[in-house]
Amino acid sequence: MNEERILASIYGLLIGDALGEPFEGLNRESIGRDRVNLRGIKLTDDSILSLIVASSLIEKKRVDRKDIARSMLKNRSFIVRMGPTTSSALSHIERNIEYISKEGTTNGAAMRAPPIGWIIESHNIKKICESAYLSSSITHGTDVAISGACAVAEAVSTALDGYSRERIIENALNAAEIGERYGVKIGYRLRKRLGEILEDERSLEEIAKEFCYSIETIDTVPLVMASLEERKNFKETLIDLVSLGGDTDTMAAIAGSILGAEGGLKGIPKEWIKKVDRLTVRINERELDLKEMAKKLFEIRIL
Repeated sequence: MNEERILASIYGLLIGDALGEPFEGLNRESIGRDRVNLRGIKLTDDSILSLIVASSLIEKKRVDRKDIARSMLKNRSFIVRMGPTTSSALSHIERNIEYISKEGTTNGAAMRAPPIGWIIESHNIKKICESAYLSSSITHGTDVAISGACAVAEAVSTALDGYSRERIIENALNAAEIGERYGVKIGYRLRKRLGEILEDERSLEEIAKEFCYSIETIDTVPLVMASLEERKNFKETLIDLVSLGGDTDTMAAIAGSILGAEGGLKGIPKEWIKKVDRLTVRINERELDLKEMAKKLFEIRIL
């Protein structure tokens, strides 16, 4: 594994976010699969918050909860479509940088979990989950939200390490179970929900018909994992997820980060990569170089 696969995971996250952005909140009947294509790049909170976390990891070489929180506040005006839980948490953080959330079942922690997987090897699952918890607790403090973040971070890391799709899913399930040990217990067991959906023999589209169009971790993360079981390529998987409706940008961003890590740059359509390359993204008033970011993240990973 080298920085190229981390770079592909970054591209995958940004592409998934932009692909789903025009359809966020719509139902599947309103979308139509043939309408889903990457015509432009418009990033939302999924990308910006993930890049904030990644930038802090590069600076601190670990999860520094207060540094990430300060960066979120500093870049607040650029975080497009910020979720309700994150918005509420930042209001608390503005008054007290030591604030640790005790609420939030939505997928805001899972959406910004891929950077944790970029810097920690998959065999160190306990460290991944501990780090995902620290990052999550800034805004999301419930066991289900943290469990989702752990599952996503471990899936990304396992994909980077070159394991099979089956191993990626298996490790994500294990991380989800570990993640349930953290945070405020609310009674939603993501690990159980994941297991049920992954054992369901119906198609992703059929399974999704039973889900509400929510931003809840318990709804969105299982659909991402179920999409991996379909064993389609990067482009088809992301289009499938966006076509389901609901929280389209978050689901596609998470899946894109996993599949980018798995297949590398060669698995992503070249025209989509070119569109990301034309972007100018600033975090903490500095323009990001995605290639340099990937290199630095890889250096931390192999320390």
